[in-house]
Amino acid sequence: MKKIITLALVSALALTASITAFATDITPQTSDPKKADTDVVFEVAPTYTITIPSEITLTQKTENGVTTYEKVLEITADSVKLPKTKQIAVTMTSDFKFQADDTDQSTVDYTVTVGDSTTAIASGDRVATFSTNTAHQSGKLNFKANEPEYAGKYKDTVTFNIAIENA
Repeated sequence: MKKIITLALVSALALTASITAFATDITPQTSDPKKADTDVVFEVAPTYTITIPSEITLTQKTENGVTTYEKVLEITADSVKLPKTKQIAVTMTSDFKFQADDTDQSTVDYTVTVGDSTTAIASGDRVATFSTNTAHQSGKLNFKANEPEYAGKYKDTVTFNIAIENA
C-alpha cells in the first residue's frame, strides 16, 4: 500500500515539474532596455437581492361612505452591484381580478398604482427600477379593490419578472 501511495506522489511531482510556465521571453539582442507587459485582471459578478413579499392582505378602508380594500406592497433591493450601463427592471403581470373561494367564483376587479401615481398599471408594466447602489432601495405598489358585492375570501396571484437591462 505504501508503495502505491509513494508511486502516486512521485508521479504527481513529475507531472508538475514538466509544466511549462507561460511568460514573455526577453532576449538580450541589444543593449537597449527591455520591456514586457503583463495583464492583471479580476472579475466581479453582478450581485443583488430583490425582496418581494409572498403574500399581502388588503385591509378595509371606509372614507366618505365608500368602502375599499387597500394595501401597499414594498419591493426592496439591497447590495446592488451591476455593470455601469445596466439596471434591474421589475415588471408585474396580472389579470387584475380577485376571485372568491365561493362556489359561484365571484370576482372583483382591482387596480395597482406605482408610488405616488394615480394611474393604474397594465399587465407587464414596469413597477420598479434599481441601479448599482449598496444602500437599501425600494419601490411601492398600491393595491386597491372596490367593495365586492358578495362575501368570501378573494385572491389573485401576480407574477413579478426581474431582469437586468441597459440603463
